[in-house]
Amino acid sequence: MLYRDYLAHISSFDPVEGKRRFLDLEDSLGYWSPVVISAGMVAREVHQGQKDKGGNDYFQSHLLPVAKSGFTWKEKIVGFLHDSIEDTDYDLDSSFSMVKTKLNDIAASPDTDWKEEFDIMPFPGDSIFFPSEDDWKEMGEALMVLNHKTAATREEYIQRFRKTRWL
Repeated sequence: MLYRDYLAHISSFDPVEGKRRFLDLEDSLGYWSPVVISAGMVAREVHQGQKDKGGNDYFQSHLLPVAKSGFTWKEKIVGFLHDSIEDTDYDLDSSFSMVKTKLNDIAASPDTDWKEEFDIMPFPGDSIFFPSEDDWKEMGEALMVLNHKTAATREEYIQRFRKTRWL
């Protein structure tokens, strides 16, 4: 509570920095973990049966480690979903729709075992946060940047990263 009071004080003279620190607090406390876990459930489902080049389960060997390497909840979601629109029959809208459905299921049945799905971030057990349309748009833009199928050439794909604000 003391830290929240401190953030309110910072916001009184620097609203941008106050908001950034408040969002960092939400991330570190895990308030966004239900939506991250929902994205993980979707990624596991759409990549079910896929193997990596070494014959390992694709979700366990690639997607879970990539998602865990994200610093923010949005980065973790992008980590889970970055290959869903490249390597499956699902597009961005259907992938996000599936995540929203899973998140609504979690909200409707908060006592289920969803918290144990992945050891990716803590959950304080309070409220379930729902991303805004701006959040979905930002994650969608990141996923489109990462999608090599949206570039005509490999060079164009690589050049795209120089123009983004995520890197």
